Amino acid sequence: MFDKNTIGANINRLRCESGMSQSALADKLGVSHQAVSQWERGETVPDVILLPEIATVFDTDVNELFGMSAKIASCKKGNALSFGKKKLRIDGDYTVQTRIEGGIRLTGDLAVLGDVNGDIDAGGDVSVHGKVNGSINAGGDATVNGKVDGSIEVGGDATVNGTIGGSIETGGDLSVMGNVAGNISAKGDAQLGSRDNSVKISGSVNVGGDAVIWADIAGDLTVDGDLELHGTVGGKIICGGEITYEEGK
Repeated sequence: MFDKNTIGANINRLRCESGMSQSALADKLGVSHQAVSQWERGETVPDVILLPEIATVFDTDVNELFGMSAKIASCKKGNALSFGKKKLRIDGDYTVQTRIEGGIRLTGDLAVLGDVNGDIDAGGDVSVHGKVNGSINAGGDATVNGKVDGSIEVGGDATVNGTIGGSIETGGDLSVMGNVAGNISAKGDAQLGSRDNSVKISGSVNVGGDAVIWADIAGDLTVDGDLELHGTVGGKIICGGEITYEEGK
């Protein structure tokens, strides 16, 4: 069922957020600016065939125009939830049973059982059972079982079982079991590598708590708490607590 007021309010909000005038939107859609004004006042609604085009202009989907949060998306096995080059925007949580083709931005939590081929920007927690071919920015925790091609910035804890193609910064604890191509900064405790899986860090490492490190670090290593180090450090080491050192395994 069409709700003229909801659709109009959402078109108005999206247009204002994008800094677009009513005339500019009208030109893109091939309608008059009076038509856009009538939509936004809730007097009329766009033709059904225009709704996907309006969503494309604002880099969103038709659900947002209707004021609906697509909180759970299920795909048949072997299929992907695809958004092409667009970044899906969602108000709420999102669960995907397979994989996502394209970036995604949401205010809540994200859970993906497959891969994400794009950037992730989430206000809550992020859980990806596959790999992320992009960067991750999350207000909560992040867990990725595969590699992350870009950088990671989270407000909470982070666990990554694969390689990281950029830097990583966490507001909490950190566990990384793959090589890191950039710097590492964790406000909590950190474990980098393991006895059976030594890793390489191409940048510097800064840990606000204790650290257990099975890694070779190209840059500096700063640990505010205790440090257990199994590997080499190319730069200087600063430690606020006790140091246990063993080169290699």
